[in-house]
Amino acid sequence: MKIKLINLSKTFISPRRRVKAVNNINLEIGKGEFFVILGPSGCGKSTLLNLIAGLEKPSSGEIYFGEKLVASKEKKIFIPPKDRNVAMVFQSYALYPHLNVFENIAFPLRIQKLDKHSIKKEVEKIAEMLEIKDLLFARPSELSGGQKQRVAIARALVRKPSVLLLDEPLSNLDAQLRINARAEIKFLQKELKITTIYVTHDQIEAMSLGDRIAVMNKGKIEQIGSPEDLYKNPKNLFVAKFIGTIPINLIETEILEEDKKLYSLLGDLKIKIPDDKKEFIKEGKIIIGIRSEHLKINPKSADYNILARVKVIEPLGREYLIHIEYKNYTFKVLSLEKISEKEIIVGFNQQDLYFF
Repeated sequence: MKIKLINLSKTFISPRRRVKAVNNINLEIGKGEFFVILGPSGCGKSTLLNLIAGLEKPSSGEIYFGEKLVASKEKKIFIPPKDRNVAMVFQSYALYPHLNVFENIAFPLRIQKLDKHSIKKEVEKIAEMLEIKDLLFARPSELSGGQKQRVAIARALVRKPSVLLLDEPLSNLDAQLRINARAEIKFLQKELKITTIYVTHDQIEAMSLGDRIAVMNKGKIEQIGSPEDLYKNPKNLFVAKFIGTIPINLIETEILEEDKKLYSLLGDLKIKIPDDKKEFIKEGKIIIGIRSEHLKINPKSADYNILARVKVIEPLGREYLIHIEYKNYTFKVLSLEKISEKEIIVGFNQQDLYFF
């Protein structure tokens, strides 16, 4: 099922203020795509998911499922959730505590008034796929967090929805379970080829799961792209800071004009500013960004070199995160080698620099 949002907005009005949770969003999600909505708390991502599900009515704009218009305030159209053929998995899993696993999964099929034989067949089939067949007669209180999550997904999938919506479904799991659950969800989605929209504030989840990611901030979409594209080509400072397990190094520098060319002054270094980046310059300053893996210790060749002081070394298993200081600037360097020196040469290349 292809999903299209046109100029979609949602405003919440209270006696004290108006909040535009979703602000004029245009978005197209392809059939069978695993699409992730990523952003900090309060950015509007869950509201956007609720609008797609039909749990909220838009203040303006339109939502299409395929060629069918399912929501438009202007055209006075609103198709309720039960008629959109969507399934949703919540952060809390929302399992019925008084029903066993079988009955929890079977619940949407009983609502559809399927016969007992069909219900049993469908429940056992999805339970086997998610490896919870041996838990069918257990109560939710007897399950671990990972098992509850699988039951919630099974209940969502058993009715064969056109669209699967997941609202931070892994946030209640511990780190190791989360890694396993991510892999399972990704595998399941590829097997079923179901259009999936996944909301999270965790950029590791987003990068590992999504075919494409929309980065949201304050009700708007900052950038849409593949995980690799967002990491390598951030459109703005917000995306650059939000994407990356190790935060990008960001340095505010002064501007020098020389021979009709612009340079960024980093201590004693003059770093050339590309002509197409001149628009970013404000009040004689520009922010330079560089990823920690692009800083090289004792490089054989580099466009720029600095002599830096080692402040802290963090072992990360097979890698080391080295905090260095140069002049009044601090950087994080990712290295495969442990460093014992107090001062090191660190090099980087022009092509690895971002200008904001």
